[in-house]
Amino acid sequence: MSLFQAREWWSTRAGTDEEYDRGSVCVGNIDNAADNAQKVIVGSFQGVLRIYYPHSRDYRIEDLVLEQNLEQPILQLEVGRFVANSAKLALAILHPRKLAVYQVSSVGGQGNAVSYFELKLAYAHTLDRSAFNMAIGPFGGVSGKDFLCVQSVDGVLAFFEQESFAFSRFLPNFLLPGPLCYVSKSDSIVTCNAQMQVESYKYTVLAAAANNVDADEASKGHGKKIQVDWTTNIGEHALEIRVGRVCRSLSSTKVDIIVLGEKSMFCLKEQGSIRLQKRLDFFPSSCTSYNASSEDMGGASQHLIVGSHSSHLLVYKDVVVIWAAKLTVTPVAIRVANFGSVSGLVVVLDDTGHLQLSYMGTDPPTSSMINTDIKELNYDDMNAEHAKLLAVIKASQNDERKEPDHFVSLRAQVPTQLDASSEYDDADVPLARTDSGQLVQVTVRLFISYSGRNPLENVTVTLQPPFGIITPQTTFVVDRLAGHQTPLVLPISFQCRSDITPATLTVNAVAAYLSESGEPRSCLYSFQLPLSLVVKVIPPVKTANYKLTLETNRLPPSIVSLFEELMQQSGFASSYAQQAAAANVLTVQYHNGVDVTILISKNAGRYRIQSSVFEALWLITSELANRLQRLFDATVSNEEPFKATFQEPLPLQDFFVLIDHHFKCRMDLVTTSNALKDRAHQYRVIQKRLLIRFKDRNPTPLSNLDALLGVTYQQIMDTANEIQELQQHLRTAAHRLTTAVHLILLLMKLRFDMDEDNFAVLQSHLSPHVVDTLEQGWEEYTDAAMVNLLRSSLAKNVREQTAVPGNLVMSADTSKLLRHINIVCERLAKGAKLVVKSDKDGEPLAAGKNREAGRNKADSRDKERQRN
Repeated sequence: MSLFQAREWWSTRAGTDEEYDRGSVCVGNIDNAADNAQKVIVGSFQGVLRIYYPHSRDYRIEDLVLEQNLEQPILQLEVGRFVANSAKLALAILHPRKLAVYQVSSVGGQGNAVSYFELKLAYAHTLDRSAFNMAIGPFGGVSGKDFLCVQSVDGVLAFFEQESFAFSRFLPNFLLPGPLCYVSKSDSIVTCNAQMQVESYKYTVLAAAANNVDADEASKGHGKKIQVDWTTNIGEHALEIRVGRVCRSLSSTKVDIIVLGEKSMFCLKEQGSIRLQKRLDFFPSSCTSYNASSEDMGGASQHLIVGSHSSHLLVYKDVVVIWAAKLTVTPVAIRVANFGSVSGLVVVLDDTGHLQLSYMGTDPPTSSMINTDIKELNYDDMNAEHAKLLAVIKASQNDERKEPDHFVSLRAQVPTQLDASSEYDDADVPLARTDSGQLVQVTVRLFISYSGRNPLENVTVTLQPPFGIITPQTTFVVDRLAGHQTPLVLPISFQCRSDITPATLTVNAVAAYLSESGEPRSCLYSFQLPLSLVVKVIPPVKTANYKLTLETNRLPPSIVSLFEELMQQSGFASSYAQQAAAANVLTVQYHNGVDVTILISKNAGRYRIQSSVFEALWLITSELANRLQRLFDATVSNEEPFKATFQEPLPLQDFFVLIDHHFKCRMDLVTTSNALKDRAHQYRVIQKRLLIRFKDRNPTPLSNLDALLGVTYQQIMDTANEIQELQQHLRTAAHRLTTAVHLILLLMKLRFDMDEDNFAVLQSHLSPHVVDTLEQGWEEYTDAAMVNLLRSSLAKNVREQTAVPGNLVMSADTSKLLRHINIVCERLAKGAKLVVKSDKDGEPLAAGKNREAGRNKADSRDKERQRN
């Protein structure tokens, strides 16, 4: 925001472990010295009052001339003529339940020779209500003295005419206290209420109004009521209200009411209308005005200083920023005064007690710089340097951002064997257990390392386990991560739910941190949990409702070698491992009781996977395909690359059953939500009728409305409980659909011989990420994606490409979606491709040529299968 730094002239720390706010500092000649030397008075919420006399640069111990504990929180300090029959300045201190006025006198001399200050209580007022802030001024137009107005937290303005209590008034429509200011030009009190409205009350109107504070209910309706002089809606809460002359168009008899809001700055006229408004591009913290010495000021005679939460000071001339400077603290209170021989020093106080006097500008040079070394200009060197600088500028303006040299890296050590433990047990979530009653658990060691030299602070590591996998803690905060040292190890335990069939074993770990330059950075790392966490080996199961067969071009390996870690689970008989190796049959069971069986052909590379639940096939099928791919890729052979295919028809009908079930859960939830809205509307109508009956002066029978209200309330509670159950059913149905979509995508990739590009396009349209809302769900955006495929990559003619798509609204059934998925599968089966490839000459094939080439390939594949 600024290239300049505010130059520190004098600074100190006002105590330790103390808190301060906007009213905690004031500046004035509090000891009434003859040379009119200014002192800084500071009071904390802990009740400590301090007076500083900075008369030279840099802080000295003798600058603290008074330090006294008043043993009550100090809310606000003001300097004024508060003592009767005296023109000397006094100090008003506002406590939560007390308003005290003190006279300050110097002891030990005058001016710089003063030893210390002495505090003497002139008078005090006990407050009936807890105070919030106060305003001072010559209320009623008096001259030569100042009165005080204290605002309480419940909206009472209490006026004190020096030693005497004058009156107190309740502000109308009050909710929360706001900033308070006295405008002497109009003799009015200005504040901002909780409705974000700036209000003005004439002092004479408040004094003439009837007492509405301690009066009883019978007498409150008599006498004059408090009338608001004017009200202005500013649309945001006010932080400070001050009186000054900052607008250029201001006449000599007018003043500005400056309101500093949360996002804007307003200058109001004395009648309440907005003279000017400026939207701030920062978050302000405080403001003050000071007299300007510029000659070209027009009607204005003051400038405005605004402090920000980003530790900046901005000087405004009218609404134009004429200077900005960076501070070392965040100001909560700002004042401007003269100290020593320096005029216009800015007094800044932050919320922890850092008190600083500074000037905004640059340090003048102490000596002039004279170049005594005169050389002849070398234009060749100048041109070379110019070209070098242009290259640096061009490299810095490159769109590609250079990655930093120092970064955080993650690495996981995943064991293949389980470690049974019973330390963590969530009563709300059923967890899988072993036969001995211990939790099925695996502990992963996550290594966090940093390549930089300086340590990092507050590195946040967040884990995202898949649905059905539980971990006791998902967020870890590393307070300090040292660089170039042994990696930090986080042991993380994972358990499996006993009522869910997991869709994946991938865990995502993200490390978020701030780099050494303050730039936010993140590191993403994914790792796979062992299959033994979610399944266990059981004796072979022969019966199954759902079956599929994968074919490969290699002879099958032993089932024991493929799933070695499952065979080594504790409690598994070694004799059965020999039987499984001989028969090449393996049956695993999820912790929810669903079993999956793998049968391997002895003579050909065929693998049959079967289960009693359709979506349970996915995880084992995917794990089998990945393990076969890794096994044969690691084997050095002159044969053709390993390839797995699926030759059977796609099990779309089984897939469609899960889609219909998921859609039915959504429809049930929508219907029940509408019923809840109807019951809530009925409840409100009955309440209104009962209120009318109760307010009626002539009592009438309730006509069983109270009983109907109770019945309606019970219906609302029952419906809400039903919605919770339906939401849980929808989450379960969405998870089952996610697993089924993964399985269908894998089978389509193997069935239609898709490469990675085509499969990525298909996966982006037939997404396995099921996200549902009341307005749109998986069915709507998947149907739109299928229609987009049929009108782009899979379009038969130009007419299909120019068709206008429909709106994404929830339909009555899933017939259109199922039909579109069927059409996409049919066109892919005929050889159509989602990504157009290039021919031998490098020219892209047309869609028709691409489909024709794919169709010929599919026909030759069918003939080859019939020949075999």
